Amino acid sequence: KDQMNKSTLYTAVVLAAASANAESAPLATDTATPQNQIVVSATRIETPIEQVGSSISVISAEDIARRNAQNLQEAVMLLPGVQISANGGPGTVSSIFIRGAESDHVLVLINGVRVNSNTSGDFDFSSLPVDMVERIEVLRGPQSGLYGSDALGGVVSITTKKGVATPLTGSAGISFGELGYVSGRASLQGGNEIADFYGSLSFFSLDDHDIAKNRGGTEDDPYDRTSAYGGFGLNFAGDGRA
Repeated sequence: KDQMNKSTLYTAVVLAAASANAESAPLATDTATPQNQIVVSATRIETPIEQVGSSISVISAEDIARRNAQNLQEAVMLLPGVQISANGGPGTVSSIFIRGAESDHVLVLINGVRVNSNTSGDFDFSSLPVDMVERIEVLRGPQSGLYGSDALGGVVSITTKKGVATPLTGSAGISFGELGYVSGRASLQGGNEIADFYGSLSFFSLDDHDIAKNRGGTEDDPYDRTSAYGGFGLNFAGDGRA
């Protein structure tokens, strides 16, 4: 009986210690919570997301890989208040609508630079390879006070990948599917405290796809895309960077 009581006591102590450790140690998923994110698009300066009153979502490169998104449309289509419109199959013009606003009222920034068309006012998301994207901030709601009339619906701020101060590393992958689908990508990065670089090459092919199949179409509408991206960074004068 004494031995059983001791065993019960030891078990209780172990369980209590494990519970205390579980409460004190952050979960692995805590690093992806919005409270730990720094955003720029809401105020145009680096601000913790919990201090921002606007509705904003952040999609990281890890999120894109986890969703197996083949393009930017697939990366953002599940966000609240965001709708995607495409004129056909892969490679056709694709636009984003936020909270019912027109696509030309959604400002798109790539590394802080406006990329909306000077004629139509919108941006074709099908032309930007998802492999080069490091982070996407989607700011919902009118931000015309900060960005002008282009941002009446919201802002999509895209940050591209850059090199890191690590030894030379790379990755590659390829996938196949129906309708002659082939997709592949390869990347290489490296650098030190002074300079760094990141480069990627990707291709996408769909041979047996028929855009009008549901309407009696009888011919294939093949699509092929090869994309290359490169970035070189130079650190200088303390926190200066080019």
